[in-house]
Amino acid sequence: MKINKPEWVSHGESPIYSIHVRPNNSRLATGGADSKVKIWNMQCVVDENVPGPKMMWAGAHHNGAVNCVRWSPCGTYLATCSDDRTVAVLKFAGKFDYVPLGQKEANPETWEVYRQFQGHENDVLHCAWNGTGSMLASSGVDNFIFVWTLESQAPIKRLTANGMVKGVAWDPIGKYLAAQATGGEEK
Repeated sequence: MKINKPEWVSHGESPIYSIHVRPNNSRLATGGADSKVKIWNMQCVVDENVPGPKMMWAGAHHNGAVNCVRWSPCGTYLATCSDDRTVAVLKFAGKFDYVPLGQKEANPETWEVYRQFQGHENDVLHCAWNGTGSMLASSGVDNFIFVWTLESQAPIKRLTANGMVKGVAWDPIGKYLAAQATGGEEK
């Protein structure tokens, strides 16, 4: 196993709270305290001598720290969740070869918000896709777990835990959802 964290993978002075590698190993997503999501060229992370852009995209679609970033199993979507009480799903929207007016540097790729889910009453701490990518679970400080689909803005399920829910995980089949809450009880 090789562990490598290039100095240039950063969110400036802000800490990085979450990282996730795209299933095809082409991109690394990071989320940080600066309210930004950044997508990096994984080839450059593995070998810094690879020519080309290192950062492929940086976006600030959240108004609070980004606590979790998770690629869908197919790699088409990137789910992000934040202290701004929202969960967003990003989708690739194309490539750029110019610097947009008003920006200091170019984003070689552009990613757009495909869905934005609202329902949490406080910071959203974690999100996780089921094995097929058909459902996305989110959890947060508000003691709630929501299950979303890309077909609807409304959650298909809202579960209540006995305390702040730090994380959620699906079983490989996608039938069961585990949650870790501060009340000391896993459900």
